[in-house]
Amino acid sequence: MQKSGTKIKSVMKALKILDLLGKNPNGLLIKDISIELKINLSTTYHLINTMLDLGYVMKTKDDIYLLGYRIPFLNNAYLQSLAPDTMLNNFLRELSDITLETAYLGKEHNNEVIIQNIIECPQAIKVNKLYIGYKDYPYARALPKAIIAFWPDSKIEQYFMGKTFEKLTESTPSNLDELMLDLYEIRKRGYSLDEEGFKKGICCIAAPVFDANKEPVAAYSVSLPHERYYKNRDKYVEKVCEIAKKASRYFGNSE
Repeated sequence: MQKSGTKIKSVMKALKILDLLGKNPNGLLIKDISIELKINLSTTYHLINTMLDLGYVMKTKDDIYLLGYRIPFLNNAYLQSLAPDTMLNNFLRELSDITLETAYLGKEHNNEVIIQNIIECPQAIKVNKLYIGYKDYPYARALPKAIIAFWPDSKIEQYFMGKTFEKLTESTPSNLDELMLDLYEIRKRGYSLDEEGFKKGICCIAAPVFDANKEPVAAYSVSLPHERYYKNRDKYVEKVCEIAKKASRYFGNSE
């Protein structure tokens, strides 16, 4: 096997194939996979067949390749590894009950802020992009910003170094300088706001959870349509911050 540093190229290619199939739920032909990923057709064929034998890929009678039965198994194991403890879930349920909005719990894991649980309510809107395990666009979303804002500046700069700030809406930060201004404001007021920066028409309020060392370890948030947000913002800010403080006390933070 060829190696690039400590990365095995064949493994990287196989994982890129799985990622591509994940983005194409209707499946793809081998030649389409080869063209899209710029992988030699013969190599693509051998990688696909290896994953087919192991259950990570399956093939239809029309030679269309899809993700296989082993993928849900891995996903389930991953979700179990992320499962927050009962008290954190109880606080999340309380937040959802008192706001009647979709509530999220996020935690830092390997320098990424990952959604660990979601509770939806009857009147709540669902942000289709978001799911348990989601971590993308941290510069545009209130939940990760509630944690990132309390990182040291050097850690923030290193984290975003080389990353592209995709303009999702007109309210999305365009670069690190714009984001830093927002993060400084979050530090001052103690909570994070996303006013249609991630998705048009959707707003979000988030507050960080601190441990006994005053380090941000988690965050709670609610998302809601902009009409309800502007009518209820102050009330919801108070509720989200109240839940985050309860969770902080659970982690040993007395402030």
